[in-house]
Amino acid sequence: MKEEYGLLKRDFYVYFVGVGGISMSALARFLVKTGFKVGGYDAHFSSVTENLQREGVEINNPDSITRCDLAVVSSAISDSDKIVCELRQLKKPIITRARLLYEIASSYPFKIGVAGTHGKTTCTAMIAHVLKCANKGFCAHIGGFDKQFGNMVISGEDIFLSEVCEFKKNISMFTASLGVLLNIDNDHLDSYGSKEKLKEEFGAFLNRSKIRILPLEEANLVEDGITFSLENSNANYYAKEIEYLDNRAIECFIMENGKRIFKLELKSFLIHDIKNALACVAVCRAIGIEPSIIKAGLENYCGVKRRNEIMGKIDNCVIYADYAHHPAQVEKTVKMLDLKYDNYAVLFQSHTYSRTAGLYKQFLNVLSKVKNLFIFDTYAAREKYTYMGSGKRLSEDLKGCIYCQSSKNVSAILKGITGKFECVAVLGAGDLYDEVEKIIK
Repeated sequence: MKEEYGLLKRDFYVYFVGVGGISMSALARFLVKTGFKVGGYDAHFSSVTENLQREGVEINNPDSITRCDLAVVSSAISDSDKIVCELRQLKKPIITRARLLYEIASSYPFKIGVAGTHGKTTCTAMIAHVLKCANKGFCAHIGGFDKQFGNMVISGEDIFLSEVCEFKKNISMFTASLGVLLNIDNDHLDSYGSKEKLKEEFGAFLNRSKIRILPLEEANLVEDGITFSLENSNANYYAKEIEYLDNRAIECFIMENGKRIFKLELKSFLIHDIKNALACVAVCRAIGIEPSIIKAGLENYCGVKRRNEIMGKIDNCVIYADYAHHPAQVEKTVKMLDLKYDNYAVLFQSHTYSRTAGLYKQFLNVLSKVKNLFIFDTYAAREKYTYMGSGKRLSEDLKGCIYCQSSKNVSAILKGITGKFECVAVLGAGDLYDEVEKIIK
């Protein structure tokens, strides 16, 4: 591996603030595995920080602040955070997570960046499985925990694969050799002001890329893009004869410029995962991987935690989880639940007050269609409480739902309902999932 990554030198002690975040923990793991000394702080000790400790990361050691040569601060951490303020007082160099990602990616000759409002983690993990099947030398930075790879794979030095987040315009720091856009939806508008500005940022990302892959409906963002679509034959890549199978899978033919290249059986029952798979196929064909290898890689993919995940069972009731924290994602998941189960309940925890308030009408519209709904209070993440974006307000405007203030109370809720339903779905990107996972374990 490289002796230096731009700002990083091999003998540096790198300190992560907010190291328990999935993306931050992946980068911390990368540095440890490539020979750096690494420490980190997180306000919440979790299975993520516990695993980092096992791998050699010092967690919440008060001496780390004075010893570190460079600090990396999560986008979710505010400028007024006490650890950040202490680092400034000590005049320690501070960079963002996006800058560290840039530094690491810059050392690889070929970079694949996966962007978009929804599906980044799933598509990135799918591509990683195909690269593995193709025996490519690659590193994959995944924004979730792939069931086989975790959130970081180091398997060579030729390709760097990463999902690229648009929050706080972090995407502007990443220049890809091959850029992928999955979709554009109203999200993170606190960082952009409007969907038009968000669209401009995604367009700029693609236009910095040498190879551009994007949905057919966004084809006008670039002049020479490779397009994909679920079933529209005007796209370079699309699917035909999509069929749901009984064994929690979807089957279809993958089409390339009007010709069948293989039949895919994907371990998912969400239709939009076919679209993620099509983007994956487009990426892998663009770098010269044969269809048979792409098929094998996609069929080896077994999912990512919190994405379309069956967590287990309680009292014969299936506990299902999805990261759905945007109305569009929630709507797709509810439609799937309607198809699959006659009798189910949804435990929903919105993520951040600004998103909940900004998309309030859309959330009400989608959640009003759920018959058995339990609303937990909004997961604050980096924000301060506001009633306008709270779970309390949502519950008051959704007739018939049950309000549950704290995710810590979920044990009592589950005990009372698992005997009544075929499935309980845990939706959202907050800590409700973690509490449910503890109960199942």
